[in-house]
Amino acid sequence: MPIGTPIGRPTASERTRAEADQWARLSSVTATEYEVMRTYQPGSDLDRRAAEWSHQLASHDLGAIALFAAALAHTEADAWDDGTLDVATRSYEARRFLLGDRIVHWAVPWLLATGSGDYAQFLLDLGDEMRVAPALTGREGLVMAGEDSLGPLAQTGGIWSGWIEQSEPPTDIPGYWTSLAKRHPGTAQIWLDLAARAHSA
Repeated sequence: MPIGTPIGRPTASERTRAEADQWARLSSVTATEYEVMRTYQPGSDLDRRAAEWSHQLASHDLGAIALFAAALAHTEADAWDDGTLDVATRSYEARRFLLGDRIVHWAVPWLLATGSGDYAQFLLDLGDEMRVAPALTGREGLVMAGEDSLGPLAQTGGIWSGWIEQSEPPTDIPGYWTSLAKRHPGTAQIWLDLAARAHSA
C-alpha cells in the first residue's frame, strides 16, 4: 500500500481500476461524434491517440473509444502498482484529453437525450474529477473568434442549436443546460455554451 494511504481508503490503482470498469460498461454504445456533430470526422485524431499507446481502435464509435480509455486506466493502475509514476501520469493525461477533446461535448448530450443517463452520469462525474471544461470568466485566446467550446457559432441545427434533434427536448432547454452546469462544474463551460445556443436559436 502506498505510504500515506489511510487504511480502508482505496489506493490509486484501485480507484483507477474501478474507473476502467466504468469505461468498459460503455463498450456497447455505437454512436459516433460525427453522427452527432455532423462537421468533423475525428477518425485520424482518434487513431493517432491510440497508436501512441500501441492500441488499435476497432471503430470510431463511443464503445471502441471507451475500451481504449479502459485500457489506459488499466495501464495507469499497473503503473501505480509497479511504481512507474511517469507512465501513470501519462495515462491519466491521455484519458483526460480524450474525455475533454473527443467525448464529453457530444456523448453526454446524446446519452442524456436517448435515455442513457447512467452512462452520462459517469462521464459527468469523471469530467468533474478531471476538470476538462470548467467555466472561465475570460475566454479570449482560448477559443477562436466566432466560436465557443463546441465550435463555430454560425453552425445551427441539432446539437448546435442546443439539443439532439432525434429526441424530444425539455420544455426549457437553456434552463436544462444551465442547471447541469451548476451541478457539474468540471464540464460547465460546455453546458453554458449549449444553453446560450438554445437561448438564441
